[in-house]
Amino acid sequence: GTSAYSDFSNAAYKSMLTKVYLGSNVEEIKKYSFYYNINLSYVTAHNAISNVGTYAFWGCSSLALFPMTDLAICNDYSFAFCWELKTARISSNQAGIAAYQFVKCFELNNIYLPDNITQINSFSFFCSVSLENIRFSSNLTVIGTNAFTNSGIKYFNPPVSLINVNPQAFSYSKLKKVYISYRTTISFSYISFGYCPELEEFICDAVNSSINVTVVSNSLNLKKFEFKATTDSLGGS
Repeated sequence: GTSAYSDFSNAAYKSMLTKVYLGSNVEEIKKYSFYYNINLSYVTAHNAISNVGTYAFWGCSSLALFPMTDLAICNDYSFAFCWELKTARISSNQAGIAAYQFVKCFELNNIYLPDNITQINSFSFFCSVSLENIRFSSNLTVIGTNAFTNSGIKYFNPPVSLINVNPQAFSYSKLKKVYISYRTTISFSYISFGYCPELEEFICDAVNSSINVTVVSNSLNLKKFEFKATTDSLGGS
């Protein structure tokens, strides 16, 4: 329940713990519970868990799988720097992906966002370089600042519910194609898709949309750019 920032180097137990078994009476994993246990690779848990606290598994770089229950709500930084985490289940109780929730989860490669997810917060999947496939919630409205920066995502075809893509949301990612449906009403911010070296197509058929002029800045392989808004909607400098 408290931070261990001050005693990283001398905390021998942080490299000794390898397996954790959470009994059926455990309802919550408090903040910092398994913070920086670098050799923790195996966790079993029951369906009773309803909350995973801030920094709960921060820096558990050997943790490959966590048996997330459908009840569990995850908080900021809960699985940040879990380098070996390959997949994660998102709870149907969770309204949004928390800030920094999966930052630098280098092996995370597949995410399914249930339709209860309305927001992906800032830096949620920052530097998740293997994340190529993501199923977006059909009720998603906001993608936060740097949410997918330097991620492995290749194609972006968002649901029509999406209304805002914040600054640098996909910058430096492996995006190849972006397609926005005509039924969408959406706003793109400062270099939302900037510095994407593999981006070849950006097509926005949404007539009720606005875009910052820097939206694809320095995406140097861009071959096709179409923006079909019917209003004076170019902004920025």
